[in-house]
Amino acid sequence: MISKTGIHALAALTKLATLTNGDYAGASDIADDIGAPRNYLGKLLKTLASNGLLVSQKGFNGGFRLAKDADDISLFDVIEPIDKVSRWGNCFMRSGSCSEESLAPSIADGRSSGKNTLDFFTKRPSLIWHRRR
Repeated sequence: MISKTGIHALAALTKLATLTNGDYAGASDIADDIGAPRNYLGKLLKTLASNGLLVSQKGFNGGFRLAKDADDISLFDVIEPIDKVSRWGNCFMRSGSCSEESLAPSIADGRSSGKNTLDFFTKRPSLIWHRRR
């Protein structure tokens, strides 16, 4: 299953996807917006930056921003550095194995099974829906 840290990573990147191009958001502001502890989220954002998802800038007007367009960031890109999705053998939405009979929801088509969990994470953009909110 996706960890709470993975969920916080998705929430933080989704928040960053709403920024005007080139703007930065501070870790404290993001933490307050998504309901995560500030120190914890700061460390998480640094991890995501070290994995190439975010750009960080120190100083006045500094903070974090997406390193590339949100449309080009997959669920896998966000979750892999945290939860190591590529090593999973179980369903990512609940405990236990996935099967065709127990389908987990998908952003694009409402379906994902154990055999295509990695495809689900790598081929479906995770942050594209931010424009629809």
